[in-house]
Amino acid sequence: MSYLGAEEFIIAVLMVGSFLYGVCIQKYKLFPLKQLVQVKKRLQGPAAVDSLVLPLHVSRRSLFELFPRQADVVMVGDSLTGYVEWDDLFPQLSIANRGINGDTTYGLRQRIPGILATKAKRAIICIGLNDFIAGRSVNDAFTDYTASVEALLEAGLQVHILSTVLSRSPAANSKILELNKRLLPYAASKGLTFTNLNALLAVDDMLSTDFTYDGTHLRAAAYVEWQKAIAALVTA
Repeated sequence: MSYLGAEEFIIAVLMVGSFLYGVCIQKYKLFPLKQLVQVKKRLQGPAAVDSLVLPLHVSRRSLFELFPRQADVVMVGDSLTGYVEWDDLFPQLSIANRGINGDTTYGLRQRIPGILATKAKRAIICIGLNDFIAGRSVNDAFTDYTASVEALLEAGLQVHILSTVLSRSPAANSKILELNKRLLPYAASKGLTFTNLNALLAVDDMLSTDFTYDGTHLRAAAYVEWQKAIAALVTA
């Protein structure tokens, strides 16, 4: 029978002690558990929520930041905003379109620098549906939405909030209605305007078939109503 030497015994004790200390760290949340968790997060890279940022978002965001177009008004949102030539609707104004297809309130929060690069005086925001298509909660969408508004206000822009437009999906619409209910008093608390596009485009809490060709995206007739709704805002 062989016995451990003094050096081997010390190594064995240290190994056992390290194992037991690791167990205690997890069980009793001892130092340095918090620091180890933070290191692990950094090594793992971006959080899972970054799956909300689509490749198209990254590409468009980069273009907006690299080639900023200065304008008086910046239109901010998802495809409902992005699919329109706002200069055609308001030819007398300089308008930068910062709508990205498929974007969410989380994605918007990541691209504030590209919006500020327009040096616009006014920002008009309409976004939110894609959050709920992606399964996000109303609370998460509201948090990211208002964080973006706060960033724009801090930079000195006048911000106008448009209601998140309803769709033909009852499941998404229930969350859209809740988000709009929260945005309305938030806007009032900040002294901001809140324009309810759904009062013009929806019937019985459902986007009218007269204004959509696929249950989500808008026909030209819808933008006629949208144009009327924001005319006073963009020219103020």
